[in-house]
Amino acid sequence: MNALNKPVVFLRIPKTASCSILDYLARLNVEVVRNPKGKPSHAPPDRIRYRMGEKAWSSAFKFSCVRNPWDRMVAYYYGEISRHRLTSKVSFRDWLLSLKKPKYRTKATRPQSSWYSIDGEVITDFIVRLEKIEIDLRTPFPSDIELKRLHSHPEPKGYNYREYYDDECQEYIAEWEKDVIRDFRYKF
Repeated sequence: MNALNKPVVFLRIPKTASCSILDYLARLNVEVVRNPKGKPSHAPPDRIRYRMGEKAWSSAFKFSCVRNPWDRMVAYYYGEISRHRLTSKVSFRDWLLSLKKPKYRTKATRPQSSWYSIDGEVITDFIVRLEKIEIDLRTPFPSDIELKRLHSHPEPKGYNYREYYDDECQEYIAEWEKDVIRDFRYKF
C-alpha cells in the first residue's frame, strides 16, 4: 500500500500525534487536503467529504490515527489544563464524568470511531495506531525520514494512565469508546 500518488485526507483525531504526522507528510512532500482556510482540519469525515465532493473523496487516500482511549483521555485532560481551559483543581475523575453531560463535551472528546467512520461504516483506507506509529505510518507512506515528536506533552513524564481511573471512569470510557476498543483490541 503506497499513498504517495493520491490526494491524501488525514482524518485528525485530537491527541493522536496529528502535528507530528503532518510534519512527517510535509517532509515527504505529501499534500494533505485542507479546510477552506488552508489549514489541515479536525473536521469530521462527513463534513470533509461534503466539502470535497464525492468524486474527489472517492479517489483520495483517507487515513487516521487512533490511540488507546483511556490514555488519550488522560492526555486530553492535561492538554486542557495546559491551555488554561481547565484548572488543575478539577480532578481527572470529575472532569471525565462531566463529559456524560452533552453540554460539557467538545468535538475533541467525541469517540475516535466518529473520526474514521460515517454512520458506523469505516471509511478510511488505513488507520495508524499511535502505539505503533513508527511502523504503521510507513505502510502507506514509505520513507527513511524520522518521525519527529513535535509537541511537548503536558501529562506527567512516565505517567501510567491506569492510575487515573476508578471502576466507574474505566467503564465509562469502555462504553464511550467501544468501537475503537473492539476495532483495535485495546485493553485497559
